[in-house]
Amino acid sequence: MKKFVESELQTFAERAGQKLVFAAQRGGTAFGLGGPDSQTTVPFIYFDTGDYEFSLTGNYSEKNQSFRGEAGRCLYLGKDLRHFLLQMARSLPEVIEDLYSPIIFHQNDLIDRDLRPMANGYFCPKTSISHYLDRVSSFGNKWEGLSPVPARDYLESIRALLAAKWIVDLMDVPPVSMDELLENEHMKTQAKVAVAVNELRIFESNGVVERHPVIEDFFERETAHCSEHARRFPKSNYSRNTISVLYRTLVGKMMK
Repeated sequence: MKKFVESELQTFAERAGQKLVFAAQRGGTAFGLGGPDSQTTVPFIYFDTGDYEFSLTGNYSEKNQSFRGEAGRCLYLGKDLRHFLLQMARSLPEVIEDLYSPIIFHQNDLIDRDLRPMANGYFCPKTSISHYLDRVSSFGNKWEGLSPVPARDYLESIRALLAAKWIVDLMDVPPVSMDELLENEHMKTQAKVAVAVNELRIFESNGVVERHPVIEDFFERETAHCSEHARRFPKSNYSRNTISVLYRTLVGKMMK
């Protein structure tokens, strides 16, 4: 799969006169959810070779946006490096999740040396906690009032809440996978929650699961706890000029 995806990405880039920065796997497999038949979503970052101009005008996010491959049920999502940097500076958690995905298809020293440290530097607890709580609400709306509930949506809601709790407890970038989130040192006092989540994961392939009273209590308690903490933090702050410099610096490094 890895060679297939990397070959596809390279073909896309060469056809469009672009250079790949990196690509990751997003979704169930990266999160430790879903089975081998789940669709592989591959967000990839690129820039147009020879284009050193940086402007916040223009719809960079739409160029080369989506490709579908039948083999392996892959969905490729292309994003211009400029748009990626804007999202990183605004502290959008999906950007950090892509950078820390356990499955990277196209990687080089630039990620470890430059992009991850930059993303961590822009990390904003307020923005990230609010994002994950929105995810909890978004997935929760799909199963509100239902019993049993869709297993994938239920587990995605749990993962998002665990990520928000990680930030509140540790003031750090949360990991991507469910396993690591459950290993949060502050979860040790809530061992019953971790056990309940892992029991649900066993039955995920059934498509639906019963609501778990331990998890329902966890949702109510921790959503309120995380919401209270999110209000205390300042908003993210970024400079457009700094982002412009970042873009030109990164492109210069990749063109060497």
